[in-house]
Amino acid sequence: MKRNINPITKLLLGLYSLSWEGFLLTLRLLAPFSEKIRFQLDSRGIPSSDLMRFADSKNGTVIFFCSSAGELEQCLPLVGQLEKQLTPMILFFSASGYRYAKSIDLHHRFFLIRSDCSWDWRSILRATQPKMVIVSRHGFWPGLIFTARLYSTLIAINVSQRPGSGKLSGITKQFFLKYFDEIYLSGGRFSIRFQGDLKPKLQISGDTKYDRAIQRKTELSSPTVPDLPEEHPWLVLGSAYPDEIRLTIEAYQSIKPQLEQAWKVAVLPHDLSAENMNSIKNELKGSGLPHLLEGRLGLLFSYYSQAQASIIGGGFHEKGVHNVLEAAVFDIPVFSGPSIDAEPEAFELEEKGILKIFSSAQELADLWLMLDSGRIHASGLEFIRSRSGATQIILNHLEPIKDEGDFAR
Repeated sequence: MKRNINPITKLLLGLYSLSWEGFLLTLRLLAPFSEKIRFQLDSRGIPSSDLMRFADSKNGTVIFFCSSAGELEQCLPLVGQLEKQLTPMILFFSASGYRYAKSIDLHHRFFLIRSDCSWDWRSILRATQPKMVIVSRHGFWPGLIFTARLYSTLIAINVSQRPGSGKLSGITKQFFLKYFDEIYLSGGRFSIRFQGDLKPKLQISGDTKYDRAIQRKTELSSPTVPDLPEEHPWLVLGSAYPDEIRLTIEAYQSIKPQLEQAWKVAVLPHDLSAENMNSIKNELKGSGLPHLLEGRLGLLFSYYSQAQASIIGGGFHEKGVHNVLEAAVFDIPVFSGPSIDAEPEAFELEEKGILKIFSSAQELADLWLMLDSGRIHASGLEFIRSRSGATQIILNHLEPIKDEGDFAR
């Protein structure tokens, strides 16, 4: 698929790409002084031998661009279906997403791209000649979008825009979306802004993250961590930031004499750096909170499968709460801080009373006492099943594979 790009856009894209080169040069100058920066630079890029392997693929290639680990999880149900006909190539921009893919032993080929420079994308796309480039949710990078559409069908999945979000955010998202060929919306109130000129490209599919939650639950034949002792009920604090850890400690200290059950807390921090892990160890050490601190990546889902309740991290962070479905799919009570507006599924779970919100240690303590006495029940799995099916809807409508037969059923 060959399209033209107008001279002004081409000029702006060139300047944007040059700014990336300047940024990368700065990083190379700083690399000798930072192990984190060295990892970022050393891990990025796709070897020419790997590009040739995709170029020689008889089935053709489909590229999935995932900004981070969350977007990867959303893409995997679709990856699993499309690999029956095409060779998936998974590209990350986030180093954390790349590390996560390694931690779960992802059997598909995945790479950490060097930059969003248009010439980087051009070399990838010319070599692989993909039938489709699929972008999940927040992967709106100018270099990718303006270059990929010159060589392939460009598709956006799991797109949403909460009505209460900022006007600039909505304008920016609509600007980039008009360059996509197909747009699959998460649906409901979160699709209300995407109308007008975009309407012919829109398809309400739902969100594939619901399919992924059910898929992972089905695939989890046994936990991948040592069994948590069943003589204690476990509260799993997943993707935890300092605020959630501090409030959990304070809540426990205030209600310990009132608890009927001997609760233990499994703490899985969001930031697994040595510095942060040491800081958390010191905070937990003298707190009196019975705990297990887990520092390995990729085990959160397995911990949720053995828990009696969960606190989802990010609810006090500006970026918002992490994936609440990973815990809710096991029909356990789910708690989080109040920052949920960026995640449509968290917003809906809270509306239905499945996700309980706390803003202080006292509010968490009250929820914990209700949990301890059996007054909080969960029904997350039923809700998730009612929202599943997005993967099949997308497969039924993808233009580049409509003539390939109904292979997904």
